[in-house]
Amino acid sequence: MINPEQINRNVKRQTSPHYVYLDFLRFAAAIMVMLYHYSTANYVSEHWQIGTKAAIGTNLADYRPLMPYFSTGWIGVDIFFVISGFVIALSAEGRDVKNFVQSRVLRLYPVIVIGTIIAMTVSLLYSQTNWETILLLSFKQIVIFPKGEWIDGVFWTLVVEVAFYVAITLIIYLGMYNKIETIVTCWSLMTLAISLITLLSYLSDASELHLIYRFGVSYFSRIILVSTGPYFCVGILVYIVARSGLSLKRAVLLAGSAAACLINIYLASSDDEFIQKGYATAFVPMIIWSFAVIGIAFSAWSGISSPGGARVRTIARWVGLMTFPLYLIHNSLGAYLLGLIIKAGVPIYPAFCIAVVVVIIVSFVISRSLEPLLRGAIRNHVFPGVDRIRMRVAHIVSVR
Repeated sequence: MINPEQINRNVKRQTSPHYVYLDFLRFAAAIMVMLYHYSTANYVSEHWQIGTKAAIGTNLADYRPLMPYFSTGWIGVDIFFVISGFVIALSAEGRDVKNFVQSRVLRLYPVIVIGTIIAMTVSLLYSQTNWETILLLSFKQIVIFPKGEWIDGVFWTLVVEVAFYVAITLIIYLGMYNKIETIVTCWSLMTLAISLITLLSYLSDASELHLIYRFGVSYFSRIILVSTGPYFCVGILVYIVARSGLSLKRAVLLAGSAAACLINIYLASSDDEFIQKGYATAFVPMIIWSFAVIGIAFSAWSGISSPGGARVRTIARWVGLMTFPLYLIHNSLGAYLLGLIIKAGVPIYPAFCIAVVVVIIVSFVISRSLEPLLRGAIRNHVFPGVDRIRMRVAHIVSVR
C-alpha cells in the first residue's frame, strides 16, 4: 500500500527548488503594491482619516511623474493569489486537517498580530480618528473579521486568503483532496462562466444587467472566491501539471482559468481612476500578470533541474519570509515614515527611496526575530492548549 505521507515527502523534495524562484516573484509583487501605494494611492481622494494619504499627511509629495510606472502596481495582489494557489496545493498534499490548519496559522497569524499592532500604534500617532474607533478596527483585523473596515486597508486580501484556506480545509476534512483536480475543474468552469457573464453585462447598455456587473466586481464576490477564484485555480493547476504532467484537458482548464483572470483584471481596470486618467491602459496590468504567470509556470515546471546554490536558496528563503511583513506594514508604518521624512526637509524622491528601504529592513527584522518568537509561542503554548481543551470536551461528551 502506498503511504500518502511518503508521497507528500517525495513531492515536496522534488518541488522544493520552486520556492527559490517563487519567493523572489512574491517579493517583487509586494514591492509593486508598495510602490503603487506610495506613488499613486496617495492621490486617491479619501473620506476617511486612516489610509495611505492620511498616513503620509502632506500635499508636498507630488509623485505624479511616477504614476505611469507604478499606477498598475495593484496587480501584484493578483500575482499573490496565483502563487498562493500553487503553494497551498503543494502544502496541503498528504496532510490532515489539523496539520494543514496549524501550518497556515503559523505562517499567517504571527504577521497579522504584528502588523495590526504596528498599524494601530501608527494610527494613534497620526490619525484624528478617535481611539475607540482605532481599537475597534484593530480588533476586527486581529480576529480576521470578514467585513471591513480594518485598521489597514490592504487587509482585505488576507481575508480572501483565509477564505481560500477555509475552502481547502473543508476539502481535506471531507476526504476529497485526492479529487482536487475534479474540484478545480468545476471551480474553473463556474468562475469562467460568471466572468464572461459579468463582462457581457459590463459591455451591455442594458440597465437590468448592471446589477450582475456590480456583483462581479464587488467585495462579496472576492471573499466567496468567485472573482478571486480563477487566480487560485491557475496556481493549483500549475501545481497539478508540475506533479502529474500536462494534458490537453489541463491545458484547456489552465487557459480557461487564465482567461477568467484576465477578464477580471480588465473589469478591475475599468474602475481604476488612474487608468481612466490616461496614466496607463487596461492592458498593462493584464500583460504584467500574464508574464508573471508564465514565470510561475516556468519555475514550477522547469525548476527541478535548476535548484540554485545554497546561497541563492538562503536569500530566497529570507526574501520569502519578508513578504508578508512587508505587505502588512508598508501601508501604515511605511507611509507614516515617508510623511515624516518629507516633513523633515528631505527631497521627495530621496524620501521615497529611504522609506522603501526602511520598510524592507524592518520587514527583514520582523521575519527574523519577532515573527519566529510569536510563532514559537503559538506552537508551544496555544496549540497544546487547544488540544487539551478538545480532549476535555471529547471526554465530557463521551461520559455523557
